[in-house]
Amino acid sequence: MADDAAAATHSTAYLNKTLTVLSYVWWPVGILLKYIATLTLYLAKLLYWPVGFLLQPVVYLARFILICLLAPFRLLVKFETLYIYLGTAALVGLTIGLMVSLIYGSLSNIIGSNTTPAAAAAQSRLRSAKEYRETKKRKKQNRLLSDDSPAILSPVPASSPVRVAQRDYLSAGYGGGGGGGISDHVRRSRRFHGLLDQTIMEATDSDF
Repeated sequence: MADDAAAATHSTAYLNKTLTVLSYVWWPVGILLKYIATLTLYLAKLLYWPVGFLLQPVVYLARFILICLLAPFRLLVKFETLYIYLGTAALVGLTIGLMVSLIYGSLSNIIGSNTTPAAAAAQSRLRSAKEYRETKKRKKQNRLLSDDSPAILSPVPASSPVRVAQRDYLSAGYGGGGGGGISDHVRRSRRFHGLLDQTIMEATDSDF
């Protein structure tokens, strides 16, 4: 017990001596650091006003850029309720659209499997009608191309009503007499030939 007490007393004395030595060593170092800090603060105070004055444009520009960068976020904060409402509506719409698409696809597959023969028959009927029209048109074109004397240039028979009317008209023109009979006859003949050509053209068009 006495040995333990002596050891504890010796340890305490050694610790006290160590702290005393450290305090003596730290005291000049602390004073030196204190003076250095004081001098630094004094120089900073002296340089603050001119440096701050020179850096004012940079400071204002940095503030403006920061405000511009934060403006969208502030706007989103103001429209937070509207954003939540529109986002919810978009999600609900997408969900309903996907469900409707799946239901429509399944129903179309089910109904399409039942109506495939009818649709194929209708398509074959449409194709047959189209082929019939194309064949008829092709035959008509071949008939027109194989005709050696077109209807427009075909001569009119002498016994036709048109030729009979032409002969009667010419005889009436020659029997009129007078000095201007020939010229009147020429004009009437030209007019009649024009009407005759128009009649033949109309008859040909009606045949087509």
